[in-house]
Amino acid sequence: MSTPGRQIHHQPDRILGIKDLNEVIGTLERSGFSEDGWNELGLKLHISQPKLNTVKANNPHDVKGRLRGCLDLWLQQSYDTYKYGLPTLELLAAAAEEMGLKAVASGINPQGSTQSQTKSPKEIQHIIEVYSPNYIKNLKGKFASFKTELLKRLSRHIKDGVIELIDIARFVGATTKVKGLATTASVDDLFDSIQDHFSYLNCEHIEIFVSDFLNDEDKDLKDKMKAYKRDLDNFEKTIKLKQLEKDLDNVRLTHSHSSCKVVIKLVGEWENETLAKLKDFLKHYFKEDSLFNLVCVTDGCLSVTFLVPLSFSQYLIDTATPQLKSMSRVGVLQLIINDVELLDGKDDINLDESLIEAVKLDKPFEVSLLLSLGADPYYEDDNGDKVLELAIQGGNEEIIELISIATDTQVMELESQKELSDEEDRKFENENENLEVEIQKLQDSNAVTTIIPLTHLPNMATARGETGVEINDHLGIEDLGEVISTLEKSEFSDHRWVELGLKLHISQKELDTVGANNPQDVKTCLRKCLAHWLRWNYDVDKYGKPSLEKLKAAVEEMGLRDVADKIAQVKKVKDFCQLITRFEALVDKIHGHLADQVKHQKLQAGKVVRVEFIEEKWKLSEGIPDEVSIDTLFNYIQDHYSFLNCSLIEAIVNKHVDKSSRLQEDMKVYVEEMNHFKHSQCLQDLQYAIENVENYNPSEGSDTSCKVVIKLIGKWDKMIINDLESFLRHYFEDEDVFNYLQITPGSVCISYLVPCSAIAHITTAVKSKSESMHRVGVFYFSINGDILLDEKDVNFNESLIEAVKLCEVYEVSLLLSLGADPCYEDSNGDKALELAKHTGNKEIMQAMATAMDSQVIKRKSQEDLSDEKVNKETTDENEKLKVVIQRLQDSNAELEKSLTASKREIEELQSQKKESEQNSEIDKLKESLAESKSTLAKSKDELLALQKENDKLKESLVETKSTLAKSKDESLALQKENDNKSTQSEAIRSNE
Repeated sequence: MSTPGRQIHHQPDRILGIKDLNEVIGTLERSGFSEDGWNELGLKLHISQPKLNTVKANNPHDVKGRLRGCLDLWLQQSYDTYKYGLPTLELLAAAAEEMGLKAVASGINPQGSTQSQTKSPKEIQHIIEVYSPNYIKNLKGKFASFKTELLKRLSRHIKDGVIELIDIARFVGATTKVKGLATTASVDDLFDSIQDHFSYLNCEHIEIFVSDFLNDEDKDLKDKMKAYKRDLDNFEKTIKLKQLEKDLDNVRLTHSHSSCKVVIKLVGEWENETLAKLKDFLKHYFKEDSLFNLVCVTDGCLSVTFLVPLSFSQYLIDTATPQLKSMSRVGVLQLIINDVELLDGKDDINLDESLIEAVKLDKPFEVSLLLSLGADPYYEDDNGDKVLELAIQGGNEEIIELISIATDTQVMELESQKELSDEEDRKFENENENLEVEIQKLQDSNAVTTIIPLTHLPNMATARGETGVEINDHLGIEDLGEVISTLEKSEFSDHRWVELGLKLHISQKELDTVGANNPQDVKTCLRKCLAHWLRWNYDVDKYGKPSLEKLKAAVEEMGLRDVADKIAQVKKVKDFCQLITRFEALVDKIHGHLADQVKHQKLQAGKVVRVEFIEEKWKLSEGIPDEVSIDTLFNYIQDHYSFLNCSLIEAIVNKHVDKSSRLQEDMKVYVEEMNHFKHSQCLQDLQYAIENVENYNPSEGSDTSCKVVIKLIGKWDKMIINDLESFLRHYFEDEDVFNYLQITPGSVCISYLVPCSAIAHITTAVKSKSESMHRVGVFYFSINGDILLDEKDVNFNESLIEAVKLCEVYEVSLLLSLGADPCYEDSNGDKALELAKHTGNKEIMQAMATAMDSQVIKRKSQEDLSDEKVNKETTDENEKLKVVIQRLQDSNAELEKSLTASKREIEELQSQKKESEQNSEIDKLKESLAESKSTLAKSKDELLALQKENDKLKESLVETKSTLAKSKDESLALQKENDNKSTQSEAIRSNE
């Protein structure tokens, strides 16, 4: 079998692609898998037998080739990924286990199910960094291409009489509430009219178009829609909001007259939440998450800006208003919809207090979100209220479960970090012992060896660093300029080109030739060295193809940590741009496809959005004339989609593009990429990507859209994009109305463009939920310039108390994830945990328990970070010692060579320098070693103290769980007693 490249055991749940083929083969080889079992493995990986037969025919008498072909099909997703999931090491291990090869399965995934494993800091770092601005740009490009093809197909169907343009227009008008679409002349005009209702990150409308208006002949387009949706889903689930901060800023879309901005500022850990979590937020509070199109994400306290259709602005205001307190609790610092400031709170939201409040209010959603935002499940407020106790008292099983999981997670992290700390202690003790041996050897050597003249001493230099990012796009010679530019921006020194070449596996002979041909020209030497690498002038089969990940790893091995980190950032901008570019290309393809359909009279442009589901969800039919062009139709729906909100586009593809069409697959792929992005990028990362994409102009919306601004405080910048959409979904019921996210500095300020038709809905939602929004961190909310919420004084711990009292499960969950302390006790003696117990809400109690467990893990993690800092300092000292030792060793080597050259000079230098320099160096080494031991001893003392605290937390958790069990027993007893009384009462009534 082929020689493996880098190992991928440490990422069992990472989605694999064709570029990972060699690594997967290497993993199977190391795990002892027999190549003869390739066919059975393929079947277990859900590859069809006909495809495996083709592999066999193409590789006669070559089992290695057959295994490679089988894995190639799997990694290219040539099976039902919706049913069986995307390729990962976990799935590969599961397939091996189904074959009865438990040892092989264990070798593939030593950790077992990653569902029960706590991710290491490097795994978390990988998740944060793997998606970049270029990915978003690609996603947008896919969507744009798909939209174009969809419009062409719709136009062709209309021309062929397959569908009626008026039907599409009426459908779009009904779902988007955009008026006047009935007179639209083409599908293009129709899509332009509703452009505020979808984007590459919000393509639900497009998805409905595809589903309802495309027929079986359009299978390619429908497949593209599914593929895009799959991409989008993966994007949303993996990208964190902080990654979107800069990504989106450089891939922003155009604000139209029919859209308005929604700005949401969030606090707490929102920046580390995914885009999917943000979408859940939107659905929870607005019920209409498809209205929101992302514009930007900015740092500070995370600020997310959406574009929403202007027609929905009032709806969003009305929806948000009564939930403002809940929003505030989960970290929404500010909420602005269409320039209406609904919420404008202070920067001092306390997520722990919010968690207490959410448990008291019996709000499972808030509890869950707050716990994920970092709220402490063990928090106790000034009143003595403890999160877990409140959850148990509340009786909400969902909240109790959430809190229990959080507390269990904290314990797991503490135990995991303790094991790592012990291992590091042993490592440094062994290293110090080795250093002592080396020092003694040098002392013995110097006792019998003379020293050389100072003019013969060699020069030395060193640097060190580390990073955990993984980037995998393959590079070629055409990327030479980009690679050189990346190194320059990352401040890589040209003088270290030889070392870089060796780390990139270029032979010393090739490097010597480069140096000889370009004497004293390090810049040219670096260029030639990189050219060798990009032309694959090395063992590619063994070391893998060139990529930014390989370049970063090489620089990292050189000890240049800062340079490696900067190289990793380049991928962010690239992927973000690719997401947008892909979305635009996808929409263009859909546009063109629909236009062709209309042209060949297979479809009427008016019927593209005149489908029951689309009419019900987006209300786009109103105003769309019977005779309308695809171009006009797309103008009508432009407010209803964006590159992060493509549900409308996906719907159009599913309706009007044949299931077997390539456009369907493109749509499917993009949706997966978009969702992946939303789930991996936090708002803080999104802002970074936005800031680093060139030639990106923010959207200002259209006449039919308005701006929604939401300002949040707390840890919202750590929340992923999907978390923000969850927020919108929670408060507005439908996050698809929010488009073109923008995040600005300060508190987390999020701006959306929404269709103007959504103003009333959003306004109503905000007004009815303003208290809830404020509790979860929304301190400001405006729509179309109208401020609906403006209250900065947010304390997440107090919000948690309130949410628990109100039995708001969502608020409790969100506040806990935003950092509210589940053990918080307010000034009245109310404790979040006790209140949760009183409510009896199981969801709240679970959320509190989960948060408390997470708190234990977090404290252990902090302990590990402290140990890591001490260990790093010790490592730095050891590195210095090693450098000095190496210098002494080199000096001794030179001593041997110079003995016969100048004995007189050696004797003079020996008498002058031997004791004054060499002994001095050794003394310094001993002093340095003593300091290292002292530092290590202090670290151990701190570790013991933290371990004692951990033991106390465990005792508290056991006591809490015992209380929970007792509470459940009492509840069962009461239930039994009530049943008896009920039986007696019935008996009495029957006797009467």
